[in-house]
Amino acid sequence: MPIVEHRSLPEKPWRPNYRSYDITRDGDGTTTSSVSWALVGTGAGAPLHFHEAEEFIVVQEGTLEFRLGSETHRVGPEHTVVVPARTPHGFINPGPGTARILAFFPVKDPFLGTTYLEGDPPASHRGRSRVQHDSPGVGS
Repeated sequence: MPIVEHRSLPEKPWRPNYRSYDITRDGDGTTTSSVSWALVGTGAGAPLHFHEAEEFIVVQEGTLEFRLGSETHRVGPEHTVVVPARTPHGFINPGPGTARILAFFPVKDPFLGTTYLEGDPPASHRGRSRVQHDSPGVGS
């Protein structure tokens, strides 16, 4: 069984002030899931988007202001945001300080099934995600 030391993982290009690291990677024995962790700086986050699969975001440190469908929630440490498939969502770290999060998907590459309703995909997923800025009501 692979043991992953988080501090040894290479950083994946993501967004300014948002550092992301894949815990599950090709060749580690995982075939049907994806887990990553990230450090989200004040003012950084993810624009409104949805995935074809559900997502679970565990907030370990800091605070996120989270849009989930038509609702907005403020979540902090020891909270998990459960995002149903095709539900528009996005978040921002209002600060102060850095938020540390874990993201879990029950699919190997969730970004092949991701559509951005606002903004653009992160640097490492450009060309693999869809951009659709004309239909923000999808899934809500």
